[in-house]
Amino acid sequence: MGKIFDQTIAELKHLPLMLGKLIGGFAAAIGFTTAVIKTRPPGGPIKDILLYRLMGSAGCIIFTLSARSLKRRLSTQAIDSVPYMNVLSWTLLLLFAGIFLAGICFFTT
Repeated sequence: MGKIFDQTIAELKHLPLMLGKLIGGFAAAIGFTTAVIKTRPPGGPIKDILLYRLMGSAGCIIFTLSARSLKRRLSTQAIDSVPYMNVLSWTLLLLFAGIFLAGICFFTT
């Protein structure tokens, strides 16, 4: 039980960087997608999409910085103490899948 507990603690230390990658990716996807959608009508105002382009750019920067920091942090650890990200990754995956399924069930009934 001690190894699983230590692995979970090590994964929790990496959680802010993993969430930074997640939020950065969402911001980039939403920002750039919205900027493209807003320019669909011919002659659409360029001024309105500036905020969305900045949001997408900031998302790319946050994602890149978080990924580099996470890679650097994992490379400085000893090879035996590198967590495999199993417990926390599976917990987050199942949590997000449950939230998604609950949302689908709520919105479709």
